Amino acid sequence: RGGYRFVLVVGSLVMVALAFLYQVGTAPVMLSTEISIDAPRAEVWKVVRDMQNWKDWNPCFHIEIDGMPEVGSPILIKCHWLDGSKATANERISHVEPETRLCWDYEDLPDWALGTDRCVVLTDTETGGTHVRNYELFFNLLGGLVGNLFGKSIIQGFSLMNEKLKQKVEAAAAEEEEAK
Repeated sequence: RGGYRFVLVVGSLVMVALAFLYQVGTAPVMLSTEISIDAPRAEVWKVVRDMQNWKDWNPCFHIEIDGMPEVGSPILIKCHWLDGSKATANERISHVEPETRLCWDYEDLPDWALGTDRCVVLTDTETGGTHVRNYELFFNLLGGLVGNLFGKSIIQGFSLMNEKLKQKVEAAAAEEEEAK
């Protein structure tokens, strides 16, 4: 009788935990930041696509990649979060649209467990500058859980990346203008 009650209680707790994980984990979470840069897309693209040199201007995301990004290229991302913690992730380039979009996906877990779509998207502004959208979509079984758990740090990292990208590109454009 005691063993039956134990199995019933443990089974009920497992079912509640699985139901919670299913509800929280499968709801997609989109994390996104945006910024406008006073420079043409071609100039912003030069910096964005040069992932191996992000460490020179991007304090949060350092990338290890052989050469320029191409669809299928493996990358290692070393995250340096603002709270002092660090993480690494094996990812793979999924989309390269010159001067428009660079995307990559998380590879450390199977896609059915944790799917991601991480992109930097560039569009023109009405004033001849560039609008940058920096986002990551988390989906599948653990997507909602991971996105919600790390969302604040990721948004802070994206925002700082945007600011540093803006500073780098606009400083280079100002130097080029002065040289004329």
